Amino acid sequence: MIKSEYQLRSPVSSISDQQRYTIWASLPLMVIGLFICLYALVNAAWPPDYANALPDASVSHRDRLIGNDKPEDVESVERETGYQIRRFLDALAYFMLIQSVVAIVGLAWFTERALYLLLMVSGLYGVLYAAGLGNIIGPILFAGGFALVLWVAVLGWFATRDIVSLQDQIEA
Repeated sequence: MIKSEYQLRSPVSSISDQQRYTIWASLPLMVIGLFICLYALVNAAWPPDYANALPDASVSHRDRLIGNDKPEDVESVERETGYQIRRFLDALAYFMLIQSVVAIVGLAWFTERALYLLLMVSGLYGVLYAAGLGNIIGPILFAGGFALVLWVAVLGWFATRDIVSLQDQIEA
C-alpha cells in the first residue's frame, strides 16, 4: 500500500533545517524579553491610576491591578472615567505574558511558523500598553521586553518564510 504525500510529511519536516535553526536561534532573545517583562510586572514601579495622583507617585503593578493604589495620607481619590477598562487592560498584560510563554514553548516544540503571529500580537500589545502609561520604570521595562519579543518575532517570521526562486515563478 502506497502512502500519500500528506501521510509521509510530519509538521516538523515541513520546514527546512535552516528555518528550524532560525527558530531555535530566536528563542533565547524572546525568553530574555519575557523575563524583562516579568521583572517589570513583579518588581518595578508603576503609575497609580487616579486623577489626583502626585507626579512622583508610584505603586506596584499588583496594587494598580486590584485598585489598592490609594496613598495613606489621602482621604479619597478621584477615579477617572474608564477605570474598569484600564483594570481589564492591566489584567490583559498578564494574559499576554502567558500567551507568549505558550507560543515560545510551542515554537520550540513544534517549530511552527504561525506561532510567530501570536508573539507579534503579544509584543505589539505590550509596547502599546506600556507606552500609554508614561515615563516611569515599570512601563519602560515592560515596553522594552515586549519590544524585544516583537522585533524577534517579526524577524523570525520573515526568516522562516518559503523562498520561491524566480525560475520557479516563471515556470508556473
